Amino acid sequence: MEPVYDILSEWGLPLTVAQLIVMLAVATAVLIFTAVSVMFMVWWERKISAHIQVRFGPMRVGGWHGWAQSIADGLKLLLKEDIIPAGADRLVFALAPMVVFAASLAAFVIIPFGPGLIAGDLNIGVLFYISISSLTVVGIIMAGWSSNNKYSVLGAIRSAAQAVSYEVPLVLSVIGVIMTVGSMSMTRIVEAQEGMWFVVPQLLGFLIYLTAAIAECNRTPFDIPEAESELVAGFHVEYSGMRFAIFFLAEYANMFVVSAIATTLFLGGWHGPLLPGWLWFLLKTYFIYFRHDVAALDVSQTAGRSTHESGMEVPTAAGLAEYGDYRIDPGVKRFLVLGSGACDCDSRCIFPDGGLHGGSLSAGGPGQKHRALRHRIGLCLLRRCRAVCPA
Repeated sequence: MEPVYDILSEWGLPLTVAQLIVMLAVATAVLIFTAVSVMFMVWWERKISAHIQVRFGPMRVGGWHGWAQSIADGLKLLLKEDIIPAGADRLVFALAPMVVFAASLAAFVIIPFGPGLIAGDLNIGVLFYISISSLTVVGIIMAGWSSNNKYSVLGAIRSAAQAVSYEVPLVLSVIGVIMTVGSMSMTRIVEAQEGMWFVVPQLLGFLIYLTAAIAECNRTPFDIPEAESELVAGFHVEYSGMRFAIFFLAEYANMFVVSAIATTLFLGGWHGPLLPGWLWFLLKTYFIYFRHDVAALDVSQTAGRSTHESGMEVPTAAGLAEYGDYRIDPGVKRFLVLGSGACDCDSRCIFPDGGLHGGSLSAGGPGQKHRALRHRIGLCLLRRCRAVCPA
């Protein structure tokens, strides 16, 4: 920043005014970069999720693959009514999203985007990041407590407990890098990786950092603080409009920050051939973020040990989609059970699961109910099945 101060001093501006102008310029640049980056990250995440789930995702807004969908969503949140619950602490309720967002933005100060492209090259950069990232817990507790909602309080407590728990392995994972370089300055750490990235000698630390970072960001499978089935939406369930958008921006800004820190500490920062340093830094950072996204979605899809465990019981007679046991009418020809009890599904999306009460398919006597052989549908395989169902 010294050349900037020199230019402003030549214009006759006092040093205090020059510092204020530089601070405002840096803050504005960080805000613009964060907003644009979050819009791109949200759009790309939705497209990746859609392709994994055999969907198209956003396609209409903006033309080409719905690239402007995030802009439309942001405008929608900006124009929505801002509602504060009747029993909420209005002051704390209003300050909570600001605290979380400020903590996420403050971490951008020590990120070296390139040679000389750093807002503040602190000699305690790593310690500053660890300290400032812990302040998000304060804002989350404020949001949960001030909402006067039991779901918000439970979500805030869960989020705080998870953040504190994974803070320890995150700190331990970067100690090896600090000991190797002998400094906590982000710039010196990047310069020390000119010959070899630290991901090679510190592979275990890199993997531990990624796991702890995913948990810090409350991403799948560590999304317990925002479990919709239990807590509706977590600590920000009572927030709407622009206040909710601020929480949303803070969450994705935090994901970018942890990816940028991983790039700085383990992937050589701006070092790379041919391309400019800042471009290499962004490519590595977005690669780490997208790797988080794809890995998380893949984990949620393959959480079960087998398709049998994640299956859903269905009756054998075709057309019956409700749960329960049904008897097979001998006159019905369209059912999924062959004489040997095997399934007629080539893709193995549907497979036998034994008979009713542990029995097998039997003809039964006059006036008796027939025993239906139950089947299961493997949901993980069925979503990718393109074959014509034999039923």
